[in-house]
Amino acid sequence: MSQSIALGCGAFVVVTPEGRGVIAEAAPRHVEAVRRLFIEPLTPEELRTFACVADRIVEHLERQTS
Repeated sequence: MSQSIALGCGAFVVVTPEGRGVIAEAAPRHVEAVRRLFIEPLTPEELRTFACVADRIVEHLERQTS
C-alpha cells in the first residue's frame, strides 16, 4: 500500500474491461480538447516556458515520492 493511501489521501482503483473501453473511447476527444484549450492558445515561447514549469513540477513530485 502506498503512503498516500495509508494516510487516507489517495485511492487504489481497478479498471474493468468495460471501463477500459470507455476510457479508450473518450481519449481522442479528451486529447483534442486539451490541445484546443491549453496548447493552441500559447505561443512557441510560452510553450517552452510551460514545458520548463511542468518539468520542474515533475522533478519536485518525484522527490516527494522517494
